[in-house]
Amino acid sequence: MDVYNRFGTGIHPPFGNLLHLEAFRPICGRLDVSGLRPGHKSCKRLSLQDETHTLYNDGHAFAGEAPVLTKPHLRTEMKKALSAMPAGAAGAKSRRACQMLVDLDEFRSAGAIMLYMPIPGEIDCMPAILAAWQQAKTVLVPKVGLEQGQMMAVRCDSTDDEMVTGSYGIREPARSEPWPVENIDLIVVPALGYDRKGNRLGRGGGFYDHFLAQQGMRAVTCGLAFAEQVAEEVPTTANDWPVDIIVTDKEVLRFPNDVNGLRQS
Repeated sequence: MDVYNRFGTGIHPPFGNLLHLEAFRPICGRLDVSGLRPGHKSCKRLSLQDETHTLYNDGHAFAGEAPVLTKPHLRTEMKKALSAMPAGAAGAKSRRACQMLVDLDEFRSAGAIMLYMPIPGEIDCMPAILAAWQQAKTVLVPKVGLEQGQMMAVRCDSTDDEMVTGSYGIREPARSEPWPVENIDLIVVPALGYDRKGNRLGRGGGFYDHFLAQQGMRAVTCGLAFAEQVAEEVPTTANDWPVDIIVTDKEVLRFPNDVNGLRQS
């Protein structure tokens, strides 16, 4: 059978319909399948007679197991896919996702909302920031201190304020004091990907995981992403923090994650 069809009938590719086998060419080093000689380089159209065969991360094919990708591989492939999204499409999707975010009861009732200054490949949340200001809410954004290696929430009253390019090329207010985490009502969390259980695939720095794990944190957490960034499952570790809600340009997903219980354990 065709691997393309296999991914479409019961085994989900890492990021829904966004990626297909062509994206895995860099990691298909060699194949070892009956009928194909060892060292075979082509994985564009791998036809398998036995439906139980599966293509592994390193290119080997074995029987009876589903494909598993590591976080680094998923990050690489997601970055490639997001960079290929046309700017016009990304802008339209961002506006739809922000409208769905603003319509949430959690957004309407929040007094202090932590959003983020977008970078390429992320939902542009500026429409949501503007809506929060119009509703007289306190807007917070992340600020990373390289010396401390930690992320904090700081107040942002206007993009006309003195802004600087901080760590990782992200804009942040030049002068602002840390906002107490216990006074944050809603945190909008960016990511490279999410799954349909609320798990998050970050960029590898662990800043949001450490930030969300702080004692006193009571905020509702909401992932904001393109629909194409939502996978059936992403790999997790004990240090990864799930979100309560995911908002995309197509849907709102809610999860029964007992995040506050995890903080107290």
